Amino acid sequence: MYPFASTLFQLKIKLFIPYEVIVFTGDKSDAGIDAQVFIQMYGLNGKTEEIILKNTSDTFKRKAIDKFKIEAYDIGQIEKIRIGHYSEKFNSAWYLEKVLIQRHLSEKSDKQKQGFKSNRSQRLNQINAIDPNVEESWFVCRQWFDKNSGDKATVRELLPVDEQENSLKVTYMIHVFTGNKSEVDTDTNVFLTIYGEFEDTGERELRQSKTNKNKFKQNQEDIFEIKSTSLGKLRKIKIRHDDLVSAWYLDRVEIIDPETNQTYYFICKSWLATDIDDGLLCREIPALENKALHLATACKDSAGSSVDFDLEMKSNATTYKISVITSEKWGNGTDANVYIIIFGQNNDTGLIRLFDEGEKKTMILSIGKVPLTTSKTHTYPFEKGHTDVFEIETMDIGEPTKIKIGHDGTGLQSDWLLEQVEIDIPKFGRTWKFSCGKWLSKWKGDCQLEIELYPQDMATEIYTPYVSYEIKVFTSKVSGAGTDSNVHIEISGVEKTTGQVYLCSKTDRRGKFRTGSVDTFVLELEDVGKDIKKIRIGHDNRGFGASWHLDHVEIRRLDKSQKNKIFIFSCHRWLAKDEDDGSIVRDLFPEKVIEEKLDQNEQLQDEEREVEPKINSQTIDSNGNVPLHDEPFKHKTSEILEQTVDDVYTEIQESVNTLKTDIIIPYTSTNHYQHSSCSPPPPPRLIQPPSYATPSRGSVEIAHTNTCLCLCRRLQQNQRRMTQSNHHPASASKQSLMISYNWDNQAICKKIYDRLRSDGYTIWFDVQNMHGCIYTAMAKAVEQSEIILFGMTEKYRQSDNCRKELTYACKKRKRLIPLRLQEKYDPDGWLGLISAELLYIDFTKKDFDTNYRNLLKEIETGENVL
Repeated sequence: MYPFASTLFQLKIKLFIPYEVIVFTGDKSDAGIDAQVFIQMYGLNGKTEEIILKNTSDTFKRKAIDKFKIEAYDIGQIEKIRIGHYSEKFNSAWYLEKVLIQRHLSEKSDKQKQGFKSNRSQRLNQINAIDPNVEESWFVCRQWFDKNSGDKATVRELLPVDEQENSLKVTYMIHVFTGNKSEVDTDTNVFLTIYGEFEDTGERELRQSKTNKNKFKQNQEDIFEIKSTSLGKLRKIKIRHDDLVSAWYLDRVEIIDPETNQTYYFICKSWLATDIDDGLLCREIPALENKALHLATACKDSAGSSVDFDLEMKSNATTYKISVITSEKWGNGTDANVYIIIFGQNNDTGLIRLFDEGEKKTMILSIGKVPLTTSKTHTYPFEKGHTDVFEIETMDIGEPTKIKIGHDGTGLQSDWLLEQVEIDIPKFGRTWKFSCGKWLSKWKGDCQLEIELYPQDMATEIYTPYVSYEIKVFTSKVSGAGTDSNVHIEISGVEKTTGQVYLCSKTDRRGKFRTGSVDTFVLELEDVGKDIKKIRIGHDNRGFGASWHLDHVEIRRLDKSQKNKIFIFSCHRWLAKDEDDGSIVRDLFPEKVIEEKLDQNEQLQDEEREVEPKINSQTIDSNGNVPLHDEPFKHKTSEILEQTVDDVYTEIQESVNTLKTDIIIPYTSTNHYQHSSCSPPPPPRLIQPPSYATPSRGSVEIAHTNTCLCLCRRLQQNQRRMTQSNHHPASASKQSLMISYNWDNQAICKKIYDRLRSDGYTIWFDVQNMHGCIYTAMAKAVEQSEIILFGMTEKYRQSDNCRKELTYACKKRKRLIPLRLQEKYDPDGWLGLISAELLYIDFTKKDFDTNYRNLLKEIETGENVL
């Protein structure tokens, strides 16, 4: 069965019934009109199309009563009507007195009236006294429809009234906030439509501000009133202006519901302009959930930063990625303006115009026509063989059931051979394909400019639904920290990964990743689970200034219960071929996780927890390769130990002592040798692993085995060290150390040196060991030491020799242990950069013995390496 069959079936069972519309034109001078008048009726069960009211005789003359008989869908009890004309003529003025609609009741639908709105409507819709099968609804107007006078409205919304001509209108207060940016205000006409759970207001012009004579100026709040029937819970708004030249930056719209006194927030923070950002003059904005709004506001207030709701807005909206594929045959492209309409299970997108922003083709917008940005893949869209990608964000209209696509036939080469259209909805995790293979032309094929397409049966692609991530990237304040390269990221959970994605397109990255900047990106990516275990971040090393110093990254997710979860990944390192270790990609692991939520009193409650690192941060060399022994494994360490270590340990415990490097992988046969206590098992066969390569599933499995091996070997090394300490001098197994310090702190450093030496350590100390050329001696001390202890003071930071000594130690990948020797000293500059991620021993606090024991513990168990 075709996927659209159910939709067709629903259309067939809708009932057509007769309506009689009686229009009373007022008794005023020049009250009549020669233009076409239309009416649209809204009921409990839906709405009609716009219906032109026409008869064979002249209509809408002064003091005339015109009757029109029409057939339309049975929309149930009539809730409101929209009536008006679209004439642009100077004399197109019409004075409407009232309207009477007689609806002939169907047998089924009106016997089952129920719900919140039907109770109200029964008091306003009266049964005809002569014919009980006719329901009458009166609509009183007594206003002019004139574009050149009064309120200049040519379309009005009318509500049914009772015998005393009272209606049940409510008044919505509309607060429109223009942004605080230069040249953001507009003098153009702004139009608003409010959508509720029951119905919508229809498009209303925001004509007269209650707070300002000049509307929509920079950093200004304008208040308007809209009278309507009760809409129920507000869902979204549609807002636009009608000037192709003007640019207006809308910050937000707030609407107060008079029945509940609840304020609904519609966050925009975007331009409505054809030549700025995405080129949209019309925006559809969903209502932000109050809980999410209050949480975001509380979090920002707590942090002392400005409020933005990018993640909340993205989570609320639905992104539709439209790929339009033009045939590869010669002469198949088009210069015309292309449009598309997507019909979903719940609604449709309206008319969306695809236009060429490069040539700034003029468009005349009418109600429901919304421009879409230019192709994300080509400067000139719809050329031969092109796949042009467009994105729109709107409310969820449901799964696509069909599309209409076409063009206006303009341009020198308007004929277009359309191959296929694909619609990808990441939130649904599905891609629909609409095959075409036909001409859209006045002269070729079927000679039609528009075609209706349905999704191909069995061609829908299904994948894991996407979720929204807010990614904040903090570039360091180090001199030259910014980059011109394109930055990419990959987010990994326990079992899933998003794959590598660029944070922004080349056209959008201008001004981003500058020194000291904080750049925020909201992306829809695969859901990797509730916990993020690792990110891989890097750049493509392109551009004049490719080197980049990354401070840290914060990733925020908004879960279904409207709680924030923020993962913080520290870096404090260069991603550059000519700096640090030459890596342009780094693996970062979460340093801490912050969970934020609101309590019953809507007070912010946050819980911060440190994350114990499972494995060291991983680097990737300048060629994009990862050392095999640094390969990540997807299981937790505890799971590895529980599932595999016992088996691996049994097979390799006899061979551990013979291993020389971490990259030798033990290989043992799956057969178990039978042997006696006097016949040792044959040694395992050792193989050299493959050369460094980009991580793959196979290499991850090898690394998993290697990790288990290292865990077992570490256990044996610890046991061997304990045995050696009982039978041999301590110095036999001690690591060699070096103390780097400024001479003003020689006393405390000499005391540390003496204690370490008495405990069997070999130590390089400049009072005892440096002779000859100082730089040669410094280099030799660093090269022959395994661990460098350095004393942090301001004078140490100012010393050129100390800087050279510690920088050389970093280059040689030595373990570093900072010692704070100046009270409350927080290093900055080059010393702050090196020590930022390292745990220091504070010798300015407590007693010396306690600090010394902490130092010994760090020497024996710590893993500080830059």
